Amino acid sequence: MKKILYIVFSIVILLSCNKDDERSQIENLLLDEWILVSFVNELDGTTVNEDDVENSGPITIHFKEDFSYTGNTGRIGFFGTFILNNSETVLILLSYYLTEIGESDWGWLFIENLHLNYNPQTQHIESDFEVSGDVLKLYYSNVEFMKFLRL
Repeated sequence: MKKILYIVFSIVILLSCNKDDERSQIENLLLDEWILVSFVNELDGTTVNEDDVENSGPITIHFKEDFSYTGNTGRIGFFGTFILNNSETVLILLSYYLTEIGESDWGWLFIENLHLNYNPQTQHIESDFEVSGDVLKLYYSNVEFMKFLRL
């Protein structure tokens, strides 16, 4: 009798869950396509926008439901997978690939700041982030972040 109840209970639990229930709220907020609009220093209030950089082009990143991402710096593409840690405050980009040939100055700024969070022990890029409405802040230091807007 206990086995039958256990099986019935397990089936009910499995059937009552859907994919959205399994995802956290922050995961659902992150999943979308984003465009880089500025680099912000919260400490001194400075901002560098794409228009401030002589050689630039749009930079986008798309976080997908299967925990993969794709992106483009206007000249080259990059892709990989991501995970969130248990506290959901750190985005870890895995399998990061980028060809840096012919990159724009804006693209180099993105690449260089993203690599500031490279962890040689895990060989991953680990960045704190915040999502608020249509704004994604991807931190590359305690007080500096890349500001993305939802497309």
